[in-house]
Amino acid sequence: MKLADIEKAREQIEPYIIKTPIVGSDFFLKCEQQQVTNSFKARGAFYTLLHLSKEEKKRGVVTRSAGNFAKALACAGQKLNIPVTIVMPLHAPKVKVEGVKSYGAKIILHGTNHAMSQAKVDEIAAGENLVPLSPYDHESVIIGNGTLGLEIKEQLPSVRNYIAPISGGGLMSGSAFTLKSLDPKVRVIGVEPSGAGDYFLSCQQGKKVKLESTHSIADGLLAPTVGNLNWPLLQKYVDTSILVTDEEIIEAMRYLYTKFQMIVEPSGAASVAALLFHPELNLQGETVAVISGGNVDLDKFHDWVQERLI
Repeated sequence: MKLADIEKAREQIEPYIIKTPIVGSDFFLKCEQQQVTNSFKARGAFYTLLHLSKEEKKRGVVTRSAGNFAKALACAGQKLNIPVTIVMPLHAPKVKVEGVKSYGAKIILHGTNHAMSQAKVDEIAAGENLVPLSPYDHESVIIGNGTLGLEIKEQLPSVRNYIAPISGGGLMSGSAFTLKSLDPKVRVIGVEPSGAGDYFLSCQQGKKVKLESTHSIADGLLAPTVGNLNWPLLQKYVDTSILVTDEEIIEAMRYLYTKFQMIVEPSGAASVAALLFHPELNLQGETVAVISGGNVDLDKFHDWVQERLI
């Protein structure tokens, strides 16, 4: 993977996505909740489908996703006329299931964890001759997500700290590679929920760790391990890894709602939680945190956030 690959990807996906704003003063927020399908996932989804062969586009694709990649891939499939099948967990948020349905993708609700969903993807791919895609452990997904780094460096040339969530690693591996390639002095900080801190443990142990189970209100950050392609990129380009609690994530959601009138999903608020509640990071210079998504059930948002405003 080269920086030229990221630059080429941006040209190719430009007709389908938007350049999301950066807002703030004391620190900055990259607002990917305003992206097409309300998350950064549209970047990797569109680029991946654009790079399929003609034969693969005709066959169609299948993937697993708790919601944001599912919605992004469904949208990309509709725009590019490529059949998309999505395996979503039984507990997937209603707003994300409805979002996928709105783009006409085929949805299969199955299982309660990544392993069960992946087994179903493999079964469907073999039985229906579909192209299996990983939401993060795929070169085209990583390259597409890397376009976020290009935008940040253009919008905030003097950025010194970059904070983004890590789950499977698709966002961070692509964007960190891009930012470090453009400016090696940028400090890259990865964030995970305390109940799904496999990468944090991996850094401590010097090897890729896979958790037996994960738990957090941040449903988009529950991958039990980072992808095989993502792991070496994360090792090379991420400087610091930190854990945030669900309570800190909720307080970050409340902060974003009261200060910026932003409705953000828990996964999208994780990087802001690190910024707000972890002074030990000792952030010097201009800092940007990625709000990775805004797909949240409003009733749950009320339970988590608005009741605290009374």
